[in-house]
Amino acid sequence: MAIIIQIKTKTESYSVELKNDPLIIGRSSSADVSVTSENLLSRQHLEIFRHKSGHIFIRDLGSKNGTKLNFEMLLQESIFYIEDIISVGQMQITLDQSQMDENEIKRHTRSNGKTQDEKSNTSIVRDTYSDFGDRRMVSKSLESNFSLETKGLKLNSALKKKTPNKNK
Repeated sequence: MAIIIQIKTKTESYSVELKNDPLIIGRSSSADVSVTSENLLSRQHLEIFRHKSGHIFIRDLGSKNGTKLNFEMLLQESIFYIEDIISVGQMQITLDQSQMDENEIKRHTRSNGKTQDEKSNTSIVRDTYSDFGDRRMVSKSLESNFSLETKGLKLNSALKKKTPNKNK
């Protein structure tokens, strides 16, 4: 079935089919989808493409103002799920599931931190709570703020509240 990308700005609305080639969105007339009504959009701002695994990915193309995925800055290429909202300024991009068959909907839906395909193939893991694409990023983030001791987690020494010495 077809994968349809919905693009909405304040004044325009587009429905574009995602084919085998990457779909480049930008302000330039050379972009696959040229959106001139969004001032924060770079000439070639972002691309949406289908990976060989069948998943849909989004990648910022080094834009000046960046791309947000679910209201967080997109720092690296990421899987684009049905529930996701991509935004640049006032423009929002979503996946239209109305023309997807049941298998496509399952493939492109987040489920308990993993897509349906990932339950058997764990090459792409997303953390359920933070939605990080890689659990190592979660671990590094936690390690920077917490240290593990034998009695459990406690705040890192830089964040500890200093207590007065009662022995003086």
